[in-house]
Amino acid sequence: MNADEFKTASQMIINKTNYLIDLMHRHHLKRPLILLNWNTLTGDTFITNGEYFRGGIIIEQLLKLSSKVEGIGYWVEL
Repeated sequence: MNADEFKTASQMIINKTNYLIDLMHRHHLKRPLILLNWNTLTGDTFITNGEYFRGGIIIEQLLKLSSKVEGIGYWVEL
């Protein structure tokens, strides 16, 4: 996996959220955005699934999204 593929895969949730925020803005939708059902297994993140750094990717995305959304939910499977 090259650096570009990793960056795309590891930022899939951020990229999709930014796209959704842009769509809401273009259509003048002023509603709070709350991400309730997401994790690192969604989208095209198959490249990073099962890797030891997955926890770091989750925390990084939570921190980057916290200023853009009203709330974030995350399922933890124990």
